Amino acid sequence: MKQLKQLLERMDYECIQGELNKEISELVYDSRKLTQNSLFVCVKGAVADGHRFVADAVEKGAAALVVSDEVHVPETVTVIKVKDTRYALALLSAAYFDYPAEQLKVIGITGTKGKTTTTYMVKSILEGAGYKVGLIGTIETIIGDEIIPSANTTPESYLVQKYFRKMADISCDCCVMEVSSQGLMMHRTAGFLFEIGIFTNIEPDHIGPNEHASFEEYLECKGRLFSQCKIGILNADDVHYKDILKYHTCEVETFGFSGAADLCASDMKLLHGAGSLGVSYHVSGKLDFDVKIDVPGRFSVYNSLTAIAICRHFHVGIGIMKQALLQAKTKGRIELVKVSDEFTLMIDYAHNAMSLKSLLSTLREYEPKRLVCLFGCGGNRAKSRRFEMGEVSGQMADLTIITSDNPRYEDPQAIIDDIKTGIQKTNGAYIEIIDRKEAIRYAVTHGRPKDVIVLAGKGHEDYQEIYPGVLVFVPFGIGNRILRGFVIEVTDYAEFDEQKLKEIDSIVEGGVVIESQLIALAHWMHRNYGATMNQALKTVIPVKQKIKAKEQRIVCLCMDENEAAGQLALYKKKHYVARARLLEELLIHPQLSYDIVTQKLNVTANVIRALEEQKIVKVIRQVDYRTPTGHLQKKSYSIELNELQRQAVDTALSNMHQGIHKTYLLHGVTGSGKTEVYMELIADVIKNGRQAIV
Repeated sequence: MKQLKQLLERMDYECIQGELNKEISELVYDSRKLTQNSLFVCVKGAVADGHRFVADAVEKGAAALVVSDEVHVPETVTVIKVKDTRYALALLSAAYFDYPAEQLKVIGITGTKGKTTTTYMVKSILEGAGYKVGLIGTIETIIGDEIIPSANTTPESYLVQKYFRKMADISCDCCVMEVSSQGLMMHRTAGFLFEIGIFTNIEPDHIGPNEHASFEEYLECKGRLFSQCKIGILNADDVHYKDILKYHTCEVETFGFSGAADLCASDMKLLHGAGSLGVSYHVSGKLDFDVKIDVPGRFSVYNSLTAIAICRHFHVGIGIMKQALLQAKTKGRIELVKVSDEFTLMIDYAHNAMSLKSLLSTLREYEPKRLVCLFGCGGNRAKSRRFEMGEVSGQMADLTIITSDNPRYEDPQAIIDDIKTGIQKTNGAYIEIIDRKEAIRYAVTHGRPKDVIVLAGKGHEDYQEIYPGVLVFVPFGIGNRILRGFVIEVTDYAEFDEQKLKEIDSIVEGGVVIESQLIALAHWMHRNYGATMNQALKTVIPVKQKIKAKEQRIVCLCMDENEAAGQLALYKKKHYVARARLLEELLIHPQLSYDIVTQKLNVTANVIRALEEQKIVKVIRQVDYRTPTGHLQKKSYSIELNELQRQAVDTALSNMHQGIHKTYLLHGVTGSGKTEVYMELIADVIKNGRQAIV
């Protein structure tokens, strides 16, 4: 519990009504998570305005509200008025988690390109020097053994402070984080001071209706970092670096190829290996040594030089820097995948014309026999991007393989046709393979000696977004790993037949194909009964729950007690809290339920997998499959609403709870989720002891 007055201590505010000497149970900015005696911050978002849920907040027992607009609530509820509730949320979050950034040295990296790669390079170098480092970025957040997949490059301010708190609690020395222009604009990094702020580069990007209004606004938002850090380190080669410093309050250092930079790169050489590419160069200025990295291109020099400029302030030895840079890898960013000694294959996140041109230009410098580029474009995004990327690849690649990349609500073939419009302006050769998995297979199996093949667009992503809203588990990727994905269509070979029904009726242990069989059944319903794929999947998915009536996973200790005790001491010394917690419990109980390990001991699946790889623990699966025709207990399935459905429900409930009765028209295509909305409304009516006529 926190005192409201304590949470407000570093804020400018006006108390409109109520007491400040109140105990606050939780800080909340999502109305669905409200609890008794919580403090609700009415944040104005792109989709919903928190002020609309004030009545709901009061009904759920909120003790206080932070608002920027006028609200009318009972006098017992404290109302705090501020100029900007998003900025207030950042300051409140810092106070709520006891200002954890003050226990860390926080490094913030901003720029159009290079943020992700540089954060991992910095983490690698600092850990090589003995520092314990947390990371927040586009791919994931890393806190000791805990890995949290990312939804945004820079999370909401509440999550930033929550992650800082976790890092401080496990004795992290520092945190390196990506700082997006959106994050700065929305005050997600307000409420603390960065030790070091970095500017990598800037080019026109993220400009549009839901992002920045203009390049000038984009530039101004990037520059905000340098009025919020002690030391600013900037790329002196970027034409806009002085504009970025317009309102700076920090000490300034520079890096780049420019001779005037504090850290200067020179004598760059391209390196060729068996199935690999790299670069070497010399650093001079505040440091003087040679660098070699197994990542190609001039931008790799910039990324590594940035990391060196940062780690110099942590007094890291040159030998450690050189070794760490040689080993540093970033998932999905110029990631070299060794499949042959004859040609080079890499994965990259380049997903617009600017980044694709930069990538292909870099690879052209290595003079490959052929430069092969595989890419697609996202659905429900600007068509201009498709034309531009098609034209760039047609001009710069010897062969373009056009495929799918998150088609979302659009027909994948229509997107490919748009890309072809751009590529046909050039003389570039191309083929189209709509199935991305098959396209990758084609690229690899047709690789020739001295080819460079780049799989662009997806980077670290191992899923496809197709018709969001139908969320299922499907075999996807190498070895048919079961990953979360979205399904819209299945290919002809997955058609339903009687044999597959028999398989579903008599599944035995090891049935990794259950999901694909259910999708095949849904497809058969779609073809033969006219159901949409959405309807068919919603009908079929619960079958899996009935088939797989019971699956028990057991985590077992794989080593003797003396070895385990030694490993436990090592983990405690290194502050690997989750690993130590699990080993302590396994020394008492050598076998534990997987659910107990993950839910009660709060050990993540990633930690368990890591311990499995080290042969410290083993996960045993005991599976009892049952047919859907047996005498099964009925199960209730909770409705999970998407964002638009939740918005419709919350709007109606807010009016109902205030006694405002209106007629609502739920409009949409078949299977769009209208049923879920009115069932949620009916459930609320019945819960409150009233009658509902359906």
